[in-house]
Amino acid sequence: MSIEHYGYVILVAVIGMAIVFAFLAILSLLMSAIRAIFGREQRPAENPSNTSPVPETPAVVETAPTWLLAAAVALVELEKARQRPDPLPWVSDRGRRADVRST
Repeated sequence: MSIEHYGYVILVAVIGMAIVFAFLAILSLLMSAIRAIFGREQRPAENPSNTSPVPETPAVVETAPTWLLAAAVALVELEKARQRPDPLPWVSDRGRRADVRST
């Protein structure tokens, strides 16, 4: 590569980085303007009487029946078996073994 081509490559890289940084600066200014116009989100005032973040009664968690979980696992395994690649096109007739299914 000649020195002229190398100079053009460096120049294009610097111009590209300058364009990216200029665009990021414009986006930053735009976000600041939007924040100034619409304001920040107001957080709700904390209630000093109830400072405990944990609820007093534990929540009841309902679980799926075990048969539903077993059916979902069986379906996923069936789909994986269908998508398994077939080695038949890659095996020549001379090298065909007994464990490769025949057509």
